[in-house]
Amino acid sequence: MCDLSAYTDEDIKVRALLNATLGLGLLLMKNFFRPDLSKRLRGYFELVESMPKQTALQFVEAAFRYLGAARERVKPEEVGQALKEALGEKGEIYMESLLDKWMNEGIEKGLQQGIQQGRQAGEASLTIRQLTRRFGKLDEATEEHIRQLPLDEVERLGEDLLDFPDVFALIDWLDRSAH
Repeated sequence: MCDLSAYTDEDIKVRALLNATLGLGLLLMKNFFRPDLSKRLRGYFELVESMPKQTALQFVEAAFRYLGAARERVKPEEVGQALKEALGEKGEIYMESLLDKWMNEGIEKGLQQGIQQGRQAGEASLTIRQLTRRFGKLDEATEEHIRQLPLDEVERLGEDLLDFPDVFALIDWLDRSAH
């Protein structure tokens, strides 16, 4: 016998949920390479039914990400179908929630990349204009080299160009930055 009276009911529920989630994850990993994985998914997703919505959604999301590596064995449609068969309308709701989340993450990532690329292009353009004003028209290869520099290097070039005595100092700086 073990005295569990020191634990609250909530503590025990949380531990049981963690163990259930861990168990489902282990089952998924254990059978990942089996040819009948797609047939087993429905049974795994049926076990999700007893979890609270947020925990279930987190498990389903983790399962989808993990199964994404098995695309040659399990098609995304099969995973979605297993989820819908196991959980019915709840499965469709989980699918919609995940798709919305992934779309928003993708949009956010795309916006961040766009902002970063815009900043880099703007800094490169300004630096090229400053160099042109200081040393005259730069050749296309030099301009292109500057456009390809990462943002932090373009910013550094924008500061360092104030100390260049001539265009040869720029060429030396670009040669050093390539290494």
